Amino acid sequence: MAATATLPAAPAGGATAQQQATTRQFDRAKRNAKKKDQAEKPAEAGGEISLGEKTNLAGQLVTARLLNSAWLAIPETFGLSLLYVNFHFVMAHIVRSSLFCMLGQEWQFGGKMKYTPSSALMWVEIIILIAINIMMIAMLVVSLAMFILMILPAVAPGVALGILGSELLNLIGF
Repeated sequence: MAATATLPAAPAGGATAQQQATTRQFDRAKRNAKKKDQAEKPAEAGGEISLGEKTNLAGQLVTARLLNSAWLAIPETFGLSLLYVNFHFVMAHIVRSSLFCMLGQEWQFGGKMKYTPSSALMWVEIIILIAINIMMIAMLVVSLAMFILMILPAVAPGVALGILGSELLNLIGF
């Protein structure tokens, strides 16, 4: 006998619009999971979702909202939320954790729940993630080079003069 649990009902009077929307999305996800489960196992009676599947769906909903917020917050956090996007990518695509939705799926939780994102949207997000990561690494390397060039004359003036002197000679053609 499989362990099943019922979801708590949303508070009648005190629920915010966000909580009600989340509850509706979770209910849709639950119905879609039931339909998928019944289609795969027509002989099994009941069609109830197991507790593990409910946990996975709830986890996917939460991580999808976090991923959506992280994508939108990249400019405001100066790229710091990119750490979560990369973590989410590793957990969803490399580790294949069932609690993390695939890239591209976080935008689909506003409508009906889908189990696999459209392939095009997923690849567009992966390409954008790679491009942003390359830009962040390039900015880090340039910042580090500028820092070294500022500190080097104070630490080793002879080395700095040799480096800058040879560059100046190369510029004027000697």
